[in-house]
Amino acid sequence: MGRLRDGRRGSAAVKVMLSALSVVAAAAVMLVGLGPGMAAAADPLVGKKYSDAASWVNGRGGTPVVTTVAGSQLALDDCVVTSWSRGGFLNSSGKNDRRREYYLHLNCNNTLASPGHPGNSLMTPEGAKRKAQERTAARLNERPEQCQRSESMLESCRRFCNNTGLCKFEL
Repeated sequence: MGRLRDGRRGSAAVKVMLSALSVVAAAAVMLVGLGPGMAAAADPLVGKKYSDAASWVNGRGGTPVVTTVAGSQLALDDCVVTSWSRGGFLNSSGKNDRRREYYLHLNCNNTLASPGHPGNSLMTPEGAKRKAQERTAARLNERPEQCQRSESMLESCRRFCNNTGLCKFEL
């Protein structure tokens, strides 16, 4: 048996426990270190409109399947994908004949809540982002000539207007 700091002999159980705690602590440090990097990886569907997600799925030979819908304020194509999974059901022969199905969970509430219309709170990251987009769109709608300053500004305006649907002018 080894000796502890104060010179007493430690039991094997204490050594095993300390070793186990060291392994758990190391694993926790690794998870914390890897977590943000893994979470930062771009998800191909989450946050996209259903119409865009369905196009992405169809482009890969899959079939989009709406599994859950929260809210009813938006048309289906405008609902936002909150999560998704691939088919993993086995038929009676033990084969996965649904592997091409993509199960989409949708949020059909407004992107920003307003009186009488449910949606994201202004205090959430999604709500704050939408409010900022609305402010930008209001500035551009007041002075659309800003988009004509340069080719890069025009392209930036096109992207913004296509992604948000908030612009009231043609580019």
